[in-house]
Order: sequence, then C-alpha cells, then structure tokens
Amino acid sequence: METKQDKISADTIIAGFDFQYYYYLKCVMEMKENEQVGFEVRDDVHIEKANGEQILIQSKHTVQTNTKGEMINLTNKDVDLWKTISNWIEIVNDENDGRESLDKQLEYIEKTKFILISNKSMPEYKGILDMFSKVSLEEIEIVELKKYISNLIGDGEKKTETNLRIKRFLEQSDSWCKRFVSKLEFELEKTDIIGAIKGGIKEKLVPEQRINHVFRCIDSAMRERNFKNVLGRKKIVISWADFYDDFTKYFEMARSRALPVLKPIEKADLKGDEKSYTFVRQLLDIQELHHSDATYDEDLIDYFTKKNYANLQIQNWIQDSEITSEEKQEMDQKSIAIWKNGFHKHYADVRREVRAKSFEELDGSKIDKIASNLYHEILSEKLEFKDTKLDLELSNGHFYILSDIPNIGWRYNWEELYKGDTL
Repeated sequence: METKQDKISADTIIAGFDFQYYYYLKCVMEMKENEQVGFEVRDDVHIEKANGEQILIQSKHTVQTNTKGEMINLTNKDVDLWKTISNWIEIVNDENDGRESLDKQLEYIEKTKFILISNKSMPEYKGILDMFSKVSLEEIEIVELKKYISNLIGDGEKKTETNLRIKRFLEQSDSWCKRFVSKLEFELEKTDIIGAIKGGIKEKLVPEQRINHVFRCIDSAMRERNFKNVLGRKKIVISWADFYDDFTKYFEMARSRALPVLKPIEKADLKGDEKSYTFVRQLLDIQELHHSDATYDEDLIDYFTKKNYANLQIQNWIQDSEITSEEKQEMDQKSIAIWKNGFHKHYADVRREVRAKSFEELDGSKIDKIASNLYHEILSEKLEFKDTKLDLELSNGHFYILSDIPNIGWRYNWEELYKGDTL
C-alpha cells in the first residue's frame, strides 16, 4: 500500500517534470527562424541559436514553502544551485567531448549561456547571486568571489555533497571561473510558466476566447510528438521549421470563424452499469445493441467515446466563450429538428395505423425495423453549426447526448418509455 510519504514524493517528481516540460514548450514557442530547442538532450532544455551559440538550461522546482506559505528562497548553499553548477562544470570540462585543455573549455564557455530557472524565491539578501553579478559587471575580481565562496564551506571543510560541489568550482582556474560566471544567469520565481505560454499564444494574434483551445492542442500534440520520439529512440529536438510546419495549423484554425474542434478523445473506460444510461437502453430496445453480440463491449465503448467526445467539446466551447448557453440550446434544437423530420417520415404509416387501432396491436418486428432505419439515417447526418461542419463522430455523439436526456428517441412510443428517466 502506498504511504502518504510515497505519494508526496511521487507528486513532487511529477511537478518537477511538468515544470521542466512546460519551460521547454515556452522556449519552443519563443524560437526564432533557424533555431532549435532540445529536451533532455544537452541539458534539461537547450537552445541552439542561428549564430552557432547555445543556451543550456537547468530547471529546479520545489514544493517546499516557508512559514508564510511562500516558496523557499534560493540560499548561498542551495543544493540545487551547487548541483547545477557542478553539472555544468562536468559538461564544460568533458574530456570525452574533446575539452581537456583550458583553451577548449574557455572556447566552449564563450559560445554558451548557462541559465538556472526555478520557482524558488529571490532572497532579500541576494548574497552569492550579488557576488556573481558583481564579477560579471567587473565590480570585483574573481579572487574576491572565490574567497566569499570559500567561507561558505565553513570550519573543518565538512565533506558534504554540497561542500564538495562548491570545492569543485573553486578548483577551476581564475580565468575559467571569471568567464563562466559572466555567462551565468538566474530566472527565479517562475511560478506561472503556463500563463507565459498562453501569453505567447495571444501575441500570435489568437483571439482571447481561443487561447485555451490552442494551448490544449499544442500541449497535446507536443506530448504525443515527444512520446513517439522516445519510443523510436530519437532525441527530443524540434527546429523552428518543424514547429512551423506541424503547429501553424492550430494558430490558423484559431483565427478562423469556424469553431475550434478537439481531436477525438481516447476510448472511453466503461465503469458502472451501462443500462443506467437511457441512450443505451434505447439501443438495446431496438436491438441495435444486444448482449449476445460478439462486439457488444466494443460497440459500447464506441458509443460512449463519441458521447464523451461531444460532451467535452461542447463544454469547452462554453467554457472558452465560443458559444453561449443560448447558442448551445439553438444547436440542440437544430439537431432535434433533423431527428423530428426523420421520425415523421419513417413513422408516417404507423401514425395512420394507430388512428384506427391501439399501438399494442401493431407488428412489433415492423416497429423495430422502422426504429433501426430511423437510427441509422439520423446517425449518417453531419451537423453544421456556426460555420463549422462537425465530423461524424462529434455529430453521432451529440445525438447520443440528446437520446440520453432524453429529447429524442427511436421507437414510436419512446416518450412513454423513457421520458420519466433521469440521468
């Protein structure tokens, strides 16, 4: 059984990964022509500039808060700070990449910018960050910085992991440290990266009410792209040209008059008693669905997937202010009108017959056949609403929603049978 501590640890890992992923997505959104961005390749995130320079980015996320409920500060001996610097030292001095000599190391530093991004707070007394800044601005010499850092280790030079990482920095030559510090940057208090991404979407002239939809589409497509790369043992790197070719469509659709449409969702996971749903009982009663069918479960999953797809799409349109509640009712009425025309056409003879005798006296098999024909005719209809042609899955799903309420039915006496039902 998972303990509370296990759960917190898992949540922390997931939050850290998502923080890194969304910063990657933000960098992708901000790419310029002839640039490319990588995820977990050269660093947590890296950017290759058109001029041959690069940016290495380490992301550090925390869920720890202070007594005021605020994210903890980045301190002088911050574990994430010195772990990050230590990682960069290993990259710069990597002998396996041909950088044994100081000249090669300085050459690598010269073409690289090193950025630590974190949601940790900026301390009021900036300490080490101020010292780094003063070296970059040439307000102090590198020896003063090294002296300051040496004092962080403390008496006895305890061999803690952080102290060893600090010493690793101090072991580098003065010229190495001075050049490295001049290329070092910190982006702290990054708590709303998703908001920044949505701001970038807005800057691409996407209407306000469609920003969330574009974000969902890009996020979903990017996660799918990354997953396929991992399965194919390919590096997760995307160029500006790739992003332009594969993602421009989401911005163009958002700027069109047509309603934005989600990709079909994953297959429904059936839970509970399917007979508690009126639209399923209607299908069972006209024998479009039967327990003896080999495809019974598969058919059920298909029906529920289409219904869920339509329901989610309509909810998103309302949530994103694409349509009002009144317009949603208008959509329902148009669909009901299509059904009503089909109902009257298919049951014209039955309506005449029941004027002379009771419904119970009619041929039941004939009624079932009529109901089945009506059902298939209605489900062949592709709905159109607000200059938007809905696909067949979405159209089917909307009719399933209406038959579940129920506002429509397939049998002649559907109102008598189902109108008392509740969802």
